[in-house]
Amino acid sequence: MLPKLTVRVILYICTAATFLSGLTAYWSLQGPLEYTVEHDLPSPSPSLHHSHHPPPPSQSKVVHSTSTTLSAKPSTTTTAFQHLLPQDLEGSDDIHLIIKTGATELFEKLPVHFVTTLTHVPHYTIFSDIDQKLGDYVIHDSLIDYNKTMKETNPDFQLYMALQTDKPLRQDPKRLKYKGGWELDKYKNIYTLSKTFEERPDAKWYFFIDADTYVVWSNLLRWLKDKDHTKPLYFGAAAMFKDITFGHGGSGYIVSNGAMRHVVGKNPNVAKLYEDEAANSCCGDHVLAKLLLDHGIELTRCYPTFNGETQYNTKFEDDKWCQPVITFHHMNPPDIEDLWEFERENATANRNILYADVYDHFVAPQLVEERETWDNLSEDERWEKEQARENGTWEECKGVCEADENCLQFSFRKGSCKTLNGVKSGWKLSDSNMKSGWMLGRIKRLSEKVCRR
Repeated sequence: MLPKLTVRVILYICTAATFLSGLTAYWSLQGPLEYTVEHDLPSPSPSLHHSHHPPPPSQSKVVHSTSTTLSAKPSTTTTAFQHLLPQDLEGSDDIHLIIKTGATELFEKLPVHFVTTLTHVPHYTIFSDIDQKLGDYVIHDSLIDYNKTMKETNPDFQLYMALQTDKPLRQDPKRLKYKGGWELDKYKNIYTLSKTFEERPDAKWYFFIDADTYVVWSNLLRWLKDKDHTKPLYFGAAAMFKDITFGHGGSGYIVSNGAMRHVVGKNPNVAKLYEDEAANSCCGDHVLAKLLLDHGIELTRCYPTFNGETQYNTKFEDDKWCQPVITFHHMNPPDIEDLWEFERENATANRNILYADVYDHFVAPQLVEERETWDNLSEDERWEKEQARENGTWEECKGVCEADENCLQFSFRKGSCKTLNGVKSGWKLSDSNMKSGWMLGRIKRLSEKVCRR
């Protein structure tokens, strides 16, 4: 195996090369993408389903089942985890990964996945709010089939319409500082569901994530082994809106083939029926959950295995300690690359990566008794308004934590004292008035907990 520093340099070079290649290809797809199941057009449009199976020596494209697929790069499944055998990653072919992003963030968040996540994911589709290419990777417009009147009259679609107008002019959405990405995002999920099943109806599992999500793929494969894909199943970390429990999109959610066949297989146009729901919703993952619930499919809650935080702001506590973790969210590219390296070095055939492992590698080395200009993301404010908070001191705040046997860390800035009954690393701030501390003796007792493997 290459030294970690060498691998990291290679990853950064590859990411930079992909980014520069993408810039030259930006807006390069000519005309809208046409979707067809039969693939009987003389010159097929780029498929939604992309595979990393290597092409024959004399061809640049391969045929996988009924899909014409772009071979973006040869499979590196057996080399990405060099100490694992192919059978140790058995099950990858059963999963279709769907990454949702947007034109205003695509170049910032997506390229790192090309040299990390997607090197061991055989089947994937990338959806955005416009058709384009990034290097050899094709990104598909998830909103192309939306009601034309809604797109032209609903203010939420102003960004979408601007992107279509500016596409022939090859304008960079990031440079133009377009707004409205969040408002537009909630309309995407229902069509990413239906379009993916239309393109690949034979996958056992459909795993939906955001571009700032990291998947611990080796854990995912083991977790799915005892699940029945023929049943109508829907897994994720629970969130709530309008009395509907839904799988949080950033934490990732999984829909089984059985659920897809029950919902989309019986009604290929089901997404069209829920277009108006999105306009009155907070978010697309909520709309998708309502669609599934209307067909009798409820969310199976999977927190903390499906996690909505980074390795640095996850709350490490007793009930998580020995649990496997599949996803992290709100990840920037360096966070993803760090976790990728960690997984490469620690994934084994019969051993899950646990929260305890992530803590030992990423959090424990950061902890000291006190650290200046640092926010450890303690959450519970302990100084009430009626107290003389302006006169409070660091030592008084530390005393509050010491007096509470469940307190493991605290943070202080003038007028505020926060504590936490778990452990977070947090991060450095430019705010010189913030200071953080940890109860190292108490934390040591937690970290000595032995997990059954």
